[in-house]
Amino acid sequence: ACSIVIGILSFMKVSDLVSDLGSTISNIIEIVITFYIITGIINLAEKLGERDVADRGKTIFWMYAAAVIVSSAVALIGTLMGSSGKTLAGILATLSVILMAVSYILYLGYLGKAKRMLS
Repeated sequence: ACSIVIGILSFMKVSDLVSDLGSTISNIIEIVITFYIITGIINLAEKLGERDVADRGKTIFWMYAAAVIVSSAVALIGTLMGSSGKTLAGILATLSVILMAVSYILYLGYLGKAKRMLS
């Protein structure tokens, strides 16, 4: 839903500040939702006695948290360094994208494991 609003705002040529603010809010909402889903699955797995699923969820939770922190730090470093540190910022951004991709793949695998746990 937030992506639709951001798309409409960018289509309407609203200022960059409003567009960036909308993008940031959308990212925060996605992160919060992902954390709630992971912790909910962990709690459910523990109640059902599925210790392996709960332990895997805790690992995924911390890996995703690390990926979010690294991604945020890279964005901040890139902003603060400006044009003087474009190479370093580019390398860090590439590493951040790889870490986020790996964490999303593991997260999707974890959702599949949770689905099998419930069936």
